[in-house]
Parts: sequence; C-alpha cells; structure tokens
Amino acid sequence: MKRYFLGMNAAWTTGEMWRHFFMVGTEKDSEALRKYLEEKYEGKTYLTSSGRAGLYIAIRQLLRRGDKIVVNGLTCDAVIQAIKKAGCVPVFADVAKDNLHFGAPELKKCCKKYNNVQAVIVQNTLGYPAKIKEIEDFCNRRNLVIIEDLAHSAMRKYKDGRLMGTVGEAAVFSFGKGKSIDTVSGGAVVIRGLVGGRLGPKVTLDKPRRSLRDRLYPFFTVMMRHAHVFHLQKIVAGGLIYCKLVQRSADAELNFRRLRHYQAKEALLKFKELENKKLGPLREFYVVKNREKVLRRLQEKGCYFNEVWYDVPVIPKRRYEKSHFPEDECPVATELAKKIVNLPTWYKKTELSEAKKIILEEEDE
Repeated sequence: MKRYFLGMNAAWTTGEMWRHFFMVGTEKDSEALRKYLEEKYEGKTYLTSSGRAGLYIAIRQLLRRGDKIVVNGLTCDAVIQAIKKAGCVPVFADVAKDNLHFGAPELKKCCKKYNNVQAVIVQNTLGYPAKIKEIEDFCNRRNLVIIEDLAHSAMRKYKDGRLMGTVGEAAVFSFGKGKSIDTVSGGAVVIRGLVGGRLGPKVTLDKPRRSLRDRLYPFFTVMMRHAHVFHLQKIVAGGLIYCKLVQRSADAELNFRRLRHYQAKEALLKFKELENKKLGPLREFYVVKNREKVLRRLQEKGCYFNEVWYDVPVIPKRRYEKSHFPEDECPVATELAKKIVNLPTWYKKTELSEAKKIILEEEDE
C-alpha cells in the first residue's frame, strides 16, 4: 500500500533530495538571489538564517518599540517570537472561514479594542490569498504598515493579479521545512519602503554556521516515513530529535546569521521553477465535524495527515499556553483549529481521491 504524508519532506523528489545534499554555493549565488528578489519585489533585500529573523529585521526597520502589530488568528509561534524580540506587541485578529485570514471587518474590530496598532502582518494562510484590497484600503486610511509573510505563498498572486509581496512595506520569506520555498532552513526579507522616514538600526548579519544536520534532513525524513510501515515512527523521530540529528522547526533559535550560499543557490532555483507553474494553495484545507475520526480513517488508507496546520490557533501545541492566545476574542480561529484537516497538493489528485471522499463525508457544513 502506498503511503502519503503531509510533512517530513514528502513533497521532495529523490532528485531534489540528492541535489540538496550535493549543492555547492558561493557568494555569487547569494548575490544572485539577492538581486533576483530586489528586482522582483523592488526593495532592499537581506538573506537570513530564518523567516523569523527576516520578520524581526522588517519590524525593527519599519516600527518603533512598543508598537502593536496585528497578527492572524491562526499563526506560528515563530511570528510571535520575532515580534516580541523586536520589542513590539502582537495582537490577534480573528479569521474568516473561507480563507483562514482576517479581512477589514476583523481588522477594524481589533484596532478598536487596542490602542497604538501600527502594523498588520498578512500571511496568506496555506497559500490562500487574503482579501488584500480591503486590507490595503483599511491600512491606508489608518496609516498602518503592511508586512507580507510569504512563508506559505511565495510566487503566488492575489485575486486582483498582484504578486504577493509587492503590496506592503516589507515581504518576508521563510525557506524552512514544508514552506513554499523549502531549503530546510533559511529566509529572506525585502524592505520596500520606510514609513514616515523611519529607519531602524543598521542590519548586521553574522556568517552562517555549517550544518550537516540540514544537509541530511531529507534523508532522515525518508527514514521517518518508512518507519510508519512498522509503526515505529514515534521511536525513530524521537531518537533523531534526542540525538540532535533533527530539529523541529519551532525549536530553532532566533539568530542573525546570513543564509548559507548553497541554500541561496537552491532557493533561487526553486523561485525560478515556480515562475513557470500555475500555483494554487500550499495545502488544501477542509473543516470536518470530527477531526480525530477523519484522521484515523485516513491513516487506515495510508494517508498520514496528522501534521495539521493548525491544530491550535498558535502552533506548535506544546507552546500554545505561552502564547496567551485570546480565545474569547477569536472564536472562529479557536473553533477552526479543532476541525481543520489539510490535504497535500504535491500528489496527483487521483491518488488522493479516496482521501478527499473520506473528508467530504465528515465535512462540517
């Protein structure tokens, strides 16, 4: 029986795995990626060790300490970590059911409750486009900074035809595991404008560290996927994490190092590959009545889709309590996080037809 996975580099081909392992880069490759991003997104570009580092840089360049920043009601702890490290305060806006993102009504409600809101992070959850025009109009009226988080949505377009990342004052990319541009780790930020002449501290990035762990990660994920055959996935994954051969994405430290040259070369290849593709969402999402039941039925058919974005409003679950997420202010996000099921988009639709049928049978109306 063929098995299907949401995480663990399941989207990578064997060729991509070997390409990643043997990829060699130089400073010219980093400069080529920087130039590519600056031309496409029209701003000053920094290549970083992670998406959260890029977000931190964007916030420090565009905002002042103590400013409040509106964050999507379904998000990642890495976003919260970057905001707090930059000395700002995250506030959450509830989401709409159709695209897992806030629009102008949710923004208005959030800004009415909190004083000193100065910025909005638009993340285009799972690659589904946010309602950018109404968000942009609202932010323009209030003079709010828009930061576009493209971790899920690199090279995708809004419904009005504009490329995601070309609307706000900054565009942030994550090249981490499972993202739309995946080089195992890394990121970038493009600063498109300075509001009111604001300019943060000079950006200084240290040299990157060598990491055999990042080189080998795709091979370790093959081991973890094959372990499902013998029901040993938890033991194998736990052992790799314990031996520090695999690092969970959310556990990465917020450091200020440059992107490795070989990852810059790999990222540029992937950007150019996406240029020639018709891109939909990074994952398809469905809302079901009983998620645990659906996931069990899917697993019986060889579909291991338990790595859900989002099983809690602020992932990962082990850090959720520390996020102090206001469930009463974001009831839609809170409820959706109990019912969302994701389908991968890198398999042929015919391969997942039975899985989709199982999900639709339990879909919440």
